[in-house]
Amino acid sequence: MYSSPIVRTTVKYFLLALGLLFAQQVSAQQLIFPEVQVTTLRVAETQIPQLTSLQEKLQQMLLGYRPNVEVNYSPIQPIRTVVQLRIRESIGSRYRGDLELVMLRPIYGEESESVVYLANESDIEFELDRSYTGVGIGNTLPEHPLFRRLFYHITMGSLYYYDSFASLGGTPFLTYLEEHRTRFEELYQNGAGSNLSLGGSYLAPQRHLSEIKGAWGTRFRELWYFYHREALDSDTPEEYGELLVMMLEGLEKIREENSSLTLIQYFSDTKSAEINERLSRISLSPSLQQSLTELLQRLMPGTKFEL
Repeated sequence: MYSSPIVRTTVKYFLLALGLLFAQQVSAQQLIFPEVQVTTLRVAETQIPQLTSLQEKLQQMLLGYRPNVEVNYSPIQPIRTVVQLRIRESIGSRYRGDLELVMLRPIYGEESESVVYLANESDIEFELDRSYTGVGIGNTLPEHPLFRRLFYHITMGSLYYYDSFASLGGTPFLTYLEEHRTRFEELYQNGAGSNLSLGGSYLAPQRHLSEIKGAWGTRFRELWYFYHREALDSDTPEEYGELLVMMLEGLEKIREENSSLTLIQYFSDTKSAEINERLSRISLSPSLQQSLTELLQRLMPGTKFEL
């Protein structure tokens, strides 16, 4: 990945497995700690109980999320996952709304968290069958389009979460996504259930999964790991700035080879606010500040950074 990679074997990394335990299976414990909220606009009062039931079923799904995936690590604490489903209108048993899903990881030595996955989709349409119980949807691929959409995003988010702790650590989740790719792609064909807005468009399996499984995706995932384990979890704020330069230079090389990759946009959407906040409280040397300013302007031209 780098001409001279930084490899560390300090006590910090030995003790951590950074929030992960060795030799566990996903099926052995709760993987997700969910916070689910279903809100409504212009929905008849008679339908509110059904939507309350939907919130409970979504919560049940996330609590029971255990795909058939074997990994070398499992989180010491379940992955904090925040889901908001905003129902904007309904006709009979058919609903339309917006979905937002955020997955977070802890930062070493801090009480704060880092966003590792962010999905936003608008104009999702789905039906609610009163007979649909949601039983078993935690460990099997759901048939219901809304639940299957969430299952896809959570699995992709788990991939990025594991990649942030171990280089290519999320590969078992990538394998699972590839095995069930056809079923996930059905959700995004012919505008089925989503207008493929920002999050829906570039995170849809037709694009994002195709990229992340290729050579560019592998290099991006290695950089993703480097950013989290070396830069974000670094011992000093100044070190964060120096290592961030290395990470961004690697990201720029990928963009130079293929400027249309959604992976660059994904990094910007999930990390720009975090980078801005951390750099705003770091004292940088003039040369380092200039390097970061130029790199960030080229990679994230629509974001204003306070250095």
